[in-house]
Amino acid sequence: MSTNDCIYSPAATRRPSALASLFSLGTRIVTSTATAVWNRRHLQRLDAMDKRMLQDIGLTPDDVARARLSDLGTDPTSLLQHAADQNIRRSL
Repeated sequence: MSTNDCIYSPAATRRPSALASLFSLGTRIVTSTATAVWNRRHLQRLDAMDKRMLQDIGLTPDDVARARLSDLGTDPTSLLQHAADQNIRRSL
């Protein structure tokens, strides 16, 4: 038996089973939903900030309101990051 006979084995070339793929998809959905919910809870802290404090981090009260009103499945931090980036570019 040569050393090349051991390189390729059927176990090494198998694709994940349908059950493993389904489990992986379910895990990603649960994780992303939990992250979005967690980040939405932190919007309350931003709601408590006044206009000047929000301006210091590149946001406006309208940005926070838009993030709060977005779809429940949408992570508000990505919307706020985009808004802050745009506000900073406008101020330059």
